[in-house]
Amino acid sequence: MNGAQALSAAWRKRGRLRQALQQPHYLPVRGILAGALTGATFLTANKLFKDDSLALLLSMVAGLASTKAMYERELTLFFESFAGRGVGILAVLVSLAMRYQALLLIPVRLVPSVFIAGQAFSRYSSGSFLFTHSQIVQRGNSFVQCPPSALLDTKKFIIMTALGMTPLLLIGSLSLLLFIPLLWLARNTFSLWFLRRLGGHTNDCLGATQQIVEVLFYLLVVIACLYPLSPG
Repeated sequence: MNGAQALSAAWRKRGRLRQALQQPHYLPVRGILAGALTGATFLTANKLFKDDSLALLLSMVAGLASTKAMYERELTLFFESFAGRGVGILAVLVSLAMRYQALLLIPVRLVPSVFIAGQAFSRYSSGSFLFTHSQIVQRGNSFVQCPPSALLDTKKFIIMTALGMTPLLLIGSLSLLLFIPLLWLARNTFSLWFLRRLGGHTNDCLGATQQIVEVLFYLLVVIACLYPLSPG
């Protein structure tokens, strides 16, 4: 195999991998990759500039760039749809500010792991709606409900759950594990609201859920670090 053929084969493999990661049950994997990039940026910038605040800002910029701010756009659209123009931008600014402030309170050695676990779990929380709720999609001039089973079957949901929960072990906090039911309670609260207002969920609902759960996750990590149930 010559160089051109090897390059072509590698490109095809990259395309197949990217296509596989687009599957709903691999949402947490995309979160792990985004979290790893953000964490690596934080470590590199922190070592280079010797400043936690600047390193954190640069890592958040890298995170936004890696997803092209997709989830932030969906959070904006969600709040503008239900609360009016201008509210969406305010919601994103508050979300980013709370994320930044919470991460500043987390020990530096844990920040990369928290990025990975937070990104994976928040995507799992929002993606789980594909298994439990109908999706509202537009077809022509009307909106129809796509049943959950058509989007994510039981086997794929189990895979998604494992991928979303396993990175939590990177943090090594018993307190945080005990707080996970609170995050799931928040997720279920959103689901009841979506069902009442829409009868299901839209992509904007998923993006908003991911953003809110991610912020709540960081806040709970702060509490877990302040009040540990195990040494260290």
